[in-house]
Amino acid sequence: MNAKPPLIFLLVSLLSMSSVQLNASIVVPEADVIISKAKILLPPPPQSAAAMYMIIENHQADPITTFSAKSAIAEKISLHEMTMEKGVMKMREAKGLTLKAHSSLTLEQGGAHWMLESLNEPLYEGQKVPVTLCFNGSCQSMTVEVVHPMKEQQQSQGHGHNHHHHHHH
Repeated sequence: MNAKPPLIFLLVSLLSMSSVQLNASIVVPEADVIISKAKILLPPPPQSAAAMYMIIENHQADPITTFSAKSAIAEKISLHEMTMEKGVMKMREAKGLTLKAHSSLTLEQGGAHWMLESLNEPLYEGQKVPVTLCFNGSCQSMTVEVVHPMKEQQQSQGHGHNHHHHHHH
């Protein structure tokens, strides 16, 4: 049931546009899709592709059936899912992924995730990457931070050098 008068709807959209860029977890009134905990994992060199994780919450009455993303730093961003085939983890492009109404989808390591392919520039830790996400054709822009995978998992992989660099702002 959609009883929002179009004029109010338009006003809400206009009002929200000005404040939307500032906030990392963005709520777009007409989309009713909330993105949280978005991050891009810093890929090991040579950086050709990077994985992006997030939680997508669908607060709409309809399921989300089309997912797309774009960013100036990657030629292509596609949604991939991990599947077990004969005991081997395979990554393939997620086709026909559906996010049911009033449910959420967690994109995480070992599960579905966005793949930023053919990176146009090397990523660095702490970088804020502008990304546009579209669900059922309704798009929202946000900034996603690049995080170091070692700090994410806190796994010791025998590297031993934990150097922290502080960026000056």
